[in-house]
Parts: sequence; C-alpha cells; structure tokens
Amino acid sequence: MTRTTRPILVFLAVLTASFTPGPVPTAHADDGGFQGPVELVSRSGQPIDRGNRTTEFLVRLPADATCPGDTMHDGWVIDSWILPSTEDPAKSEVGRYGPEPRYDAQKVGRRASWYSADLRPYQWESLQPNPQASQPAKLGDIPVLSMAYYVKYMRLGEGTYHLGIGCDLNGEPTKYWQTDVIVTRPDGVDGQTLEWRLATAPAKAPDSDGSSWPVTYIVGAVLLAAAVVGAGYALRRSAHGRSTIHQLRSSK
Repeated sequence: MTRTTRPILVFLAVLTASFTPGPVPTAHADDGGFQGPVELVSRSGQPIDRGNRTTEFLVRLPADATCPGDTMHDGWVIDSWILPSTEDPAKSEVGRYGPEPRYDAQKVGRRASWYSADLRPYQWESLQPNPQASQPAKLGDIPVLSMAYYVKYMRLGEGTYHLGIGCDLNGEPTKYWQTDVIVTRPDGVDGQTLEWRLATAPAKAPDSDGSSWPVTYIVGAVLLAAAVVGAGYALRRSAHGRSTIHQLRSSK
C-alpha cells in the first residue's frame, strides 16, 4: 500500500461506516404483549396449583408489573379474562364483563372476566393515579377470587384456559400477564362441580399420606424389633428364674 492510497482508503472506510445502519432496536417485554405468568396463592400467601369452585385464591403479579400510563391522565384501565388457551388476548373483543362472545353455539360459557369470591366482576378497573401523564402506573390490589361465578351463572365448559390480566387502552389489552389452567366439570356444565389446576401441575395431587409411607414403615419396623427383643429378654429372664428355683429346690 502506497502513502498516496492509504489516506484514501481510510477516508472511504470512515465514510462507509457513517452510512452503515446501526443495530435494529429489539422489542422488550415492557413494550407490550405477554409479560410473563401470574402466580396463584392462598390467603396466607402459599402457592396453590389446584382447587374447586369454592377455592379462594389471590393473583400475585411480578413486583415490577406496571401499565404504560394511569387511568386519570392517560385512559389506561385493567382488563382480566378467562378465555380458551387457543385465543390471543390481544386480539379479543373486550366488553364490560370480559372477552366476548361469552358463550359458544351450545350456550356453554367460554369467555369472561375474573370474578371475586363474592361474585363481583373484576374488569375495567382503574390504575393508581400518577402525578402527571405518561408515567408507568401500578396495578391496584386484586380482590380474592374464586371460580364460583362460572358454575353458578355461566355454565363454564371444560378445557384449557388463559387466566390473565392486562393493560387496556381503547378496548385492547396490549400488555398482559397470564397463566393457563385446566378446568374439568365432572358432572357436566349444568352440575355444581368444577375442578381446576394449573396446566403445569400433575393431573393428580400428591398423596400426603402416601408420601410419608417410608417413615411409617421404618418406625413400625423399629417398634416391632424392640418388641421382639423385649419379648426375648423377658423369656430369658423367666427361664433363668425357673432354673434358679429348680436348683434351690434340688439342693434341699
């Protein structure tokens, strides 16, 4: 490379770099869409993975869960839903009582908002107000929930459902958290029985009695061994006593 051509090549390299596009920005979870799962817990805060129609539970969101704006300044509200797992919540038609239509062609319930344990809908809820517009807003307290409403009033069908909550602007939940649950109706949609479990949970709950059987058998074996040893010792003492008495009598 000559001294004449080197400055020209350096200039061309700098010029090319100035016109080369930089990295394409990537979407982050905070930009919208699915943000992650929710956790279901008992009133005492213990995780639960299954229940029935009367089981009361709380929904625990990630500590950093926020919506892009509040209700007072920006018009954001909170949506909640239970809807078939094959459907995208961001594409659902949201009404005052959750995703629509609520029923399928057989009048079986398929879509609804969350309902509290005292059968009140949790939908279009306000976010905590900010001092000014265009600031992330925290979701308020979520009431204690249950599945009782779906049995009593809407004939919820069996299936796998999204159990979700999201930030809604103009009827579209654009940022949301959800967990899938499997619902079974042992006596049909007109019955009063409903059972549910997390889609990630085993079909059958661990048997608390069965899980402790090794300890039970070990304790039983120890007690049995102690009884056998004790009985043997007692028999030897008894035999020794009889032998001593016999010797005393014989010496007389």
